[in-house]
Amino acid sequence: VSTEGDFITDYKDVISEEDFAGNNYEFGYLINIDRLHAGMNFGKIIFTTMSQKIECVISVDNVLEHDISEHEVKKCIAELNSQYLNFRMHKHGIDNWAEESLAAIERARGFRDDLPFLKLLQAQICISKRRDENAKWLIDSVAEEILDKKEEDIVLYCYYLYVRTLQKRELDQTILATEIIKKYYENGYDKWELLWILLYIDTSYENNKSLKLTRIKEQFKLGCHSTLMYYEALYVLNKQPGLLRVINRFELQVLNFGSKYDAIDLRLAVQISELALLEKNFRPLLFNILVKLYIKFENKVILSSIISILIRGNKTENKYFNWYALGITADIQVTRLYEYYIYSMPEEFSGIIPNTVLMYYIYNGNLLLDKEAFFYSIIVKNKERQPNVYKNYRKSLEHFVLDKLRRGEIDKYLSIVYSDILSEGMITDENEKSLIRVLNTWQLECADDRIREVIVKHKEIDGEQVFRLVKGIAYVNIYTDDAIVLLKDLHGNVYHNTVEYKLIRLFDNKKLGEIAIARNE
Repeated sequence: VSTEGDFITDYKDVISEEDFAGNNYEFGYLINIDRLHAGMNFGKIIFTTMSQKIECVISVDNVLEHDISEHEVKKCIAELNSQYLNFRMHKHGIDNWAEESLAAIERARGFRDDLPFLKLLQAQICISKRRDENAKWLIDSVAEEILDKKEEDIVLYCYYLYVRTLQKRELDQTILATEIIKKYYENGYDKWELLWILLYIDTSYENNKSLKLTRIKEQFKLGCHSTLMYYEALYVLNKQPGLLRVINRFELQVLNFGSKYDAIDLRLAVQISELALLEKNFRPLLFNILVKLYIKFENKVILSSIISILIRGNKTENKYFNWYALGITADIQVTRLYEYYIYSMPEEFSGIIPNTVLMYYIYNGNLLLDKEAFFYSIIVKNKERQPNVYKNYRKSLEHFVLDKLRRGEIDKYLSIVYSDILSEGMITDENEKSLIRVLNTWQLECADDRIREVIVKHKEIDGEQVFRLVKGIAYVNIYTDDAIVLLKDLHGNVYHNTVEYKLIRLFDNKKLGEIAIARNE
């Protein structure tokens, strides 16, 4: 991700599949008003992938002071929202929350002192601090204006009724306010703000947590993505984890919110993990949630879920290796764990493969697939540290070498195994010609990402040999010192000695080479 326009700030410059919730990703950024000039300001957010470029034009009209005031008020309200959540999740005490919130409201009122909502907010916090006289004065100062325009702003009117019930602390007043707000909500004015108020004054929601969760989910389907409502849903799930029966879009957003705020309890974490075991596909967001939960609780059920969804998602990248290794260390019983442990193992791995894995592959070597040479090269490299393992694998290594030699195959891992295992007594009429090819195979490395193919020409051989370059590496046959090596790019252009490359001989055994040549004369 890149931008044009220095007023666009605080954005994520790299986005991966793990950032998406399904097919959606909410891209966030800020506009730095200090970098805006008067009038219209234009910029771009540019999303670039390997195959396409998407440009999002940003325009900012910096002309009205009123707009700046609105922006500052919204910033203060966002700050109040964050402070409230920290208070509800016991990250801040009531005194700290109240003082910081009152300070934020004062800043907001400095920009817009004509907003009744800010005074009601201030009154609510004063009530929590038992500053009842201050609260009453603030409510009374906006009551007439709100009541006169109650049908124009029903949300504000209902919030006024709620704060008034907090101030009066009278049961009759609370019941009446609940009936009025409920009537609005159930007769076409189903705003999430009204539901949030009802959650606190309508006792039926506190007594029926399932109903509470259902109502919040309805609001999500209507487009509500308020973190206040996510918190209320999370509160229910922490109290009754059994109410989490599926992990669809709503549940995923609530759990993602909970993981970001480190607010998911162990019982709920286990419930999430058990449901994740039923997942058929890999979902990056769910994986990230489970990772955070494992870091917090180090629970084996959570670890099992992480490994299970990685395997179901066929995740063999090196970045997942540590999870598979952790699963083996913790003796997690998940089907195909040993396979994915090897499939994801980094090329630079220099450790000891656990005995359970080594025992498994003595009898299941066919499951190594294209990692077979890599695996056996580790056995060979560790033969001094694990002599018994090397001894147990010796016959498998010999069978493997003979099979690969017969096919004329070699790469950097096979060369390690060949060097250790291949002997004169293993050369036969069937594989002697393949041995010549293996002994004359070189690893060509080219860092120029334009290059796609390597062409090798020998004056002794008619025609040319073509080898494909994969991730900057090709395995080429070079039999003589005067062979010509050419590189071909994606456009068909051919280069001779103008693009840098490196040649590494993979298997250099003069004695075996002499034997192979002698047998072919």
